[in-house]
Amino acid sequence: MSSNIDPELVLLERELATRDLMEYIKYVFKYIYKKKFRENWHHHYLSAVLTDYMKGKIPLLLISIPPSYGKTEICVK
Repeated sequence: MSSNIDPELVLLERELATRDLMEYIKYVFKYIYKKKFRENWHHHYLSAVLTDYMKGKIPLLLISIPPSYGKTEICVK
């Protein structure tokens, strides 16, 4: 992370993070964990399913993904 971060870009990313779960995940990895988020198709799918769950479209949800695929970071933290 370089020291010359554009504050307007940070505010834009923060605003996007409040509107979309996938953008929130990217924001957290970039600014909180200070790690590169290695995005994959299952992250987008899980994000969409969790969004539907939070909106009440899915009454009960069981997530079964192998270890080290980001369940804890995405679902719990």
